[in-house]
Amino acid sequence: MTSAWRPASARKLASAVSRPKVRKFPSPDRFAPEWSAPPLGVQGGVPRSIVPLAALAAVLAAAAFAAAAAPAPYTVAQAAQGAKLYATECSICHGAHLEGVTGPALLSGQLSGSPSVAEVYAVMSTQMPATAPGSLTPKQYAAIMAFLLKANHHPPGTTVLTDAKAKVLTTPF
Repeated sequence: MTSAWRPASARKLASAVSRPKVRKFPSPDRFAPEWSAPPLGVQGGVPRSIVPLAALAAVLAAAAFAAAAAPAPYTVAQAAQGAKLYATECSICHGAHLEGVTGPALLSGQLSGSPSVAEVYAVMSTQMPATAPGSLTPKQYAAIMAFLLKANHHPPGTTVLTDAKAKVLTTPF
């Protein structure tokens, strides 16, 4: 039979062995005890899962800002000409505000996937308008693409968008 009594040094040794040491953090609640252990998954007051997400968000925001800040290869005058063509040739199906009526919306956030300008231009120049595919001139298709770029917040540049440039432009639409 063992005795319940142990010397103080033995009790101290047993408590140190049986309980792992936990770094104490100040409690954010002033009514809670002064010191408490952090919740699981928290390091230095920030949940561990948020740190990589915050870094990823910062990188993506910087990339989006850099892409948005680069001027697109179209002029303001070309986009204005494209707006007139869009109103007569495209708005019947795609809506006056690119919202989509019988055809899909032409706003970059509403397109499936993330197509490039070249991919959108390829569909547009070969399959549109739906009533007479390929019936416009390459200059007219390029003007409509310039309007679509402006409507999707791509800043204008100083060079005119041509059919050849639009077919190879890998910029996200």
